[in-house]
Amino acid sequence: FLIQLLQEGFFHADPHPGNILVMDQPRDGCRMALIDYGLVATVEQGDRDTMISSLIHLANKDYPSLVDDFVSLGILPDDCDRSLVVPLMDKAL
Repeated sequence: FLIQLLQEGFFHADPHPGNILVMDQPRDGCRMALIDYGLVATVEQGDRDTMISSLIHLANKDYPSLVDDFVSLGILPDDCDRSLVVPLMDKAL
């Protein structure tokens, strides 16, 4: 699902086992099919790049950069108080 999101730019909001089918006859080399497209979206390349950066920043515990990523993605507001958010991330993550 990370390839689907970060490489292909497709987001399926509900990929639980009931929405995933294994096809008897592969189509175009694919054996898996997703159903229930109640909430799907495409993700622009810039946002995908920022998501990848945020994973790297999270793994490196670079919380100031992670806050910047979250602001860029619209998860946090532009005017968030970074001096409060960064220590909370450090504590929670």
